[in-house]
Amino acid sequence: MVDEPDTSVEDIRAAYVARHGAPSAAAPKIFFRYYFVNKDTGEKSATMLAETKWTAPASVTAPEISGTTPFTESTQVTITGPDGATIRYTTDGSTPTAESTQYSAAFTLSATATVKAIAIKDGISSSVAEKTFTKSE
Repeated sequence: MVDEPDTSVEDIRAAYVARHGAPSAAAPKIFFRYYFVNKDTGEKSATMLAETKWTAPASVTAPEISGTTPFTESTQVTITGPDGATIRYTTDGSTPTAESTQYSAAFTLSATATVKAIAIKDGISSSVAEKTFTKSE
């Protein structure tokens, strides 16, 4: 009888990224090898079950920030990025990280602000896009 694996490939990849970081231009390929392991003894079988390869994208295109500047009352800010990427942004001029606010829809600014954004795909971050929106008095 063969037990089903307790962990999905996605869970294994997430654990790897948490521990070692995602594939990058410096180390663009990661191989995963799967073996049977005896749950009682922890002993690994000599025969490999499967092997998969995870390849990082060469780079991620920076997002584009749009909106009217200068503005008098308020302006709508829209951020677009590559398909499949998550956009993270800040409005205080600080550099965005994977923990910054996630962009989901256009937002309104009613004061002068510098918006910075990054696109993240497969654990790889783009360069920072930046646009300053100025409120005219």
